[in-house]
Amino acid sequence: AVAADAGFQIAGDDLLVVDREGSLLPIHGSLRVEETTAPSGWEPLARLHDGRCWYNLPPIAPSQKLLALCRLDRGPRCSCTPVTGARRLATLAAAGLLTFFGDGADAQWQAALLDLAERTPVWELTVPEGLAQLRSEWPRIADWLSST
Repeated sequence: AVAADAGFQIAGDDLLVVDREGSLLPIHGSLRVEETTAPSGWEPLARLHDGRCWYNLPPIAPSQKLLALCRLDRGPRCSCTPVTGARRLATLAAAGLLTFFGDGADAQWQAALLDLAERTPVWELTVPEGLAQLRSEWPRIADWLSST
């Protein structure tokens, strides 16, 4: 939510739908966060029992490519670590990217997924608990993401 408020385009926080060429399919992504952390001026679509709200993200153009994937984790200090090797493929698979590769022979969709995993940067972004700490660390996080 802090990234979206700072101008980064967020495609979704649970599931991404991408074609074999790595283009995002034009479905509405969503963001599920506490109301106090949502970008300013955003109206919640629905309120959940745990205090968070669903927000619709702006629609994605059909030609827009998947540029990067961030896996969010919580920790005492802020860090941004590239994810490589088998963990990169597992992170992409966990984002739901396996679901749309299953319409052909196994070798074809596996090759397409491996190609996508090879050319899509993936980071493990560790941030401290609490909105105040996250906002104070944001300039450093934005520098990491922008520089790569």
